[in-house]
Parts: sequence; structure tokens; C-alpha cells
Amino acid sequence: MTQGWKLLHLGVVVKDMARSVEACRALGAAEVGEPGAMGSGGVRTKVQFVRLGDLEVEFFEHVEGQSTIGEFLARHGEGVHHMSFEVADLDAELARLKGVSRLVMGPRETPSGRRIAFVELDSLAGMQVELEQLPRRAGRP
Repeated sequence: MTQGWKLLHLGVVVKDMARSVEACRALGAAEVGEPGAMGSGGVRTKVQFVRLGDLEVEFFEHVEGQSTIGEFLARHGEGVHHMSFEVADLDAELARLKGVSRLVMGPRETPSGRRIAFVELDSLAGMQVELEQLPRRAGRP
């Protein structure tokens, strides 16, 4: 049961980041984050967040090297790569999903203290689900 899951963002793979961001601006994007990059060892992917109304979109553009983003683009073309949800207990959710999904990455801790994992279900046409457990703060259960 996904009770308590909160949608954080959609991850979308695109061929042209600048073009996609400009399209969002034309739609009236409330916020456009600074472009960034991720990867190492000859792998490079551009990444940029855009807020459209209540929805945050994380755009990915494959630049070079062999990466999961490049593989997704080759198999599926441009489109939704993942849906990201905040969950209260990452380990409990991964245990619950074990029989119906395949762990793709994680669980691991990000530099900001979030714990994340990606799972994939064949019935979602290659789209992944990212689960994020935010760090506990004082006064927050």
C-alpha cells in the first residue's frame, strides 16, 4: 500500500535540456534550478530541476559515456524515467516491494542525508520508482 507516500518529483530523460527548460518557461515555470552535472569516470549527464505548479520535474540529458540515463534513452527514447516519492521508512517499503519489483540502486545515503533507492517493475514499461526517506529533524517523527 502506498499510503503515506508523497510525490516529490518526476525524472524525465530528454535529448535537449535547454529546449525542454525553455518549453517549461513558456508554460510559466515557477522556478528553474541551476543546471548541474553528475557522473564520473568518463560518464557525464546534465541534470536540472524545474517547478511547474505543484510538480517538480528533474530533467536528465545524457552527454557521454555509458550510463543508466543513456541506456534508458536508447531503449525507450525521451520520457519519464522515474517517479520519486517520500516514504517514512525506506527499509520497510523495500521489504514490502521485494516480491513485485527489482532493486536497481541503493539503498544509499545522499550527501544531503536522504536515504534513497530505485526499484523497477516490468509492468511499468521500464519506468523506475525512486523512494526517498528524508533525514529526521528535531521535532519531526
